[in-house]
Amino acid sequence: AGGPITLPLAVLTDFGTAGAAELFTAALTGNKRAETIGERTTGRAAIQRLFALPDGGSLWMSHAWYLTPAGAAIHERGLQPDVPVAQPDVEFGSPAPAGDRALEKAVERLGSRIAS
Repeated sequence: AGGPITLPLAVLTDFGTAGAAELFTAALTGNKRAETIGERTTGRAAIQRLFALPDGGSLWMSHAWYLTPAGAAIHERGLQPDVPVAQPDVEFGSPAPAGDRALEKAVERLGSRIAS
């Protein structure tokens, strides 16, 4: 109870990982606190706002972007996983296949790191 928790961490990512989840992932991996396992993230890491114009129109604008701790932009690029694990393509509305390859890989990697 006296210090930080130092167990190894893994963050599972795929193309659905976006926005604040990308920022959180970048913070953990950029500070060497976790590794990412899975697929590239979406790259939707921007702060956007709708501005009303005097003529009644509007303007949707990105006015800030999230960066990794190293200063790399996340928006429109996404984050590449440390350990790439492709997920099967599934038709919308179809049941997901049994098992989760990224989760299985994370359990394997974390188990070996904890044991050593």
